[in-house]
Amino acid sequence: MCVKLWAQSKAKKSQVRIVLTNHKGGVGKSTLAASIAVTSATLGYKTLAVDLDIQGHSTALCGVPPVDLEYTSLHVLLGDCSLDDAIVESPHSENLFVLGNALTAERLARLLETEQSKRDLRLKMALDSTDFDVVVIDCQPELNTRAVNGVVASTYVVCPVMLEPMALVGLSSVRTFVRNLEKQIDMVVLVFVDERLRLSRLIRQELQLLEHEKLCSVTIPRSVRVPELSWKGIPPALVPEKHPVCEAYYEASKVILDDAFKKGC
Repeated sequence: MCVKLWAQSKAKKSQVRIVLTNHKGGVGKSTLAASIAVTSATLGYKTLAVDLDIQGHSTALCGVPPVDLEYTSLHVLLGDCSLDDAIVESPHSENLFVLGNALTAERLARLLETEQSKRDLRLKMALDSTDFDVVVIDCQPELNTRAVNGVVASTYVVCPVMLEPMALVGLSSVRTFVRNLEKQIDMVVLVFVDERLRLSRLIRQELQLLEHEKLCSVTIPRSVRVPELSWKGIPPALVPEKHPVCEAYYEASKVILDDAFKKGC
């Protein structure tokens, strides 16, 4: 089913743009973004990973050291360089390309907030002329101009949620933010799940009642394996055979891609 949907989308030359957003940090958003990007590339789709977070985590996970970047996504948003000038190739796959970010771009991030002319549409306008099959956008854990650019440019919105007491409140805030941009949350992914904790089970049940149709069928378990791979610049989905959590990232990525292509057809 997945292959059929993706083949149809590719034949139509429609570009799927998946944005991951949550105003809360530490929910594994960058890890999931890099996993979706590398999964898409591994499956043969020309993929661009866009990092709007100056921490550069998804950039590093895509195999590109942030310190080596000459230009970042913020240079593109500010018009300091073209998209082609800023895109670099990833060593993980010949189909994966990266529009990265780095802490060195912090000054540019502040400058972008002062810009006025079409600042919320700049990423969308830059992507409109590209020929990528899939674009995966990783937003900073703040509801700022970069997050607005990411959501506005997207065709599919993913919100990773960690099972904790404030999860429902945080999800509600993201939903309001996305709706104000005339979009909707298309998929909620439960991350760092620990079924041994009663509180986690209760929150999961509550989310299943509220978000049943939007909950990803694959959950991401909590594991020390992910930080170990991240330290090496390897997204879990790149090595699904190494550990059950890596397989979970890979399978969740496929579910998201399948649904994103289906909605884009």
